[in-house]
Amino acid sequence: MTPIVLENISKAYGGVGVLERISLTLPSGPTCLMGPSGIGKTTLAYIVAGLTAPDSGTMTGRENKKISLVFQEDRLLEWESALSNVLFVTPNAKKYAEKAKSLLTQAGLANSMHKKAAELSGGMKRRVALCRALIANYDLLILDEPFKGLDEETKPGIIQMVQQHALSTGDKILLCITHDPGEADALGGQRIHL
Repeated sequence: MTPIVLENISKAYGGVGVLERISLTLPSGPTCLMGPSGIGKTTLAYIVAGLTAPDSGTMTGRENKKISLVFQEDRLLEWESALSNVLFVTPNAKKYAEKAKSLLTQAGLANSMHKKAAELSGGMKRRVALCRALIANYDLLILDEPFKGLDEETKPGIIQMVQQHALSTGDKILLCITHDPGEADALGGQRIHL
């Protein structure tokens, strides 16, 4: 997989600088982006995803890459079931139904996959959002604080699920924003501190 290379990326909102001449390389495998709140981690992730344009700087290597993203907010369809939310990003729900059920079961949601998202707890919604991102066809997976709201008993299994599905082939790029050094240790790969 061709790495994604950012050079001298800067971004300001309303005249207030958020990112100033950031350069980094995202190779295949996991990269954990760390730093205090408000430092620009999410903005940088949005630039990598193509959702926000930088004010200056260049990015290469993202061309033709399919992207899957877990936002800080779960962004679920509250009136739809957990299963329907996961299948929402697939081109053919029938074809992907068994994989979606398998992901939800692995995430500990076997008994909740037919419940509406509005009926799920915060941690359950987070797991649905992760399953939805993992079922998509992607080259680059961006996770913005993906494990927030998960209890300490659930979190290791969910991290393992992400590794299994996102990193098993060795040719995908994973960018994970986290404040937790333990999560970064568990995912492995490189760490970048903003």
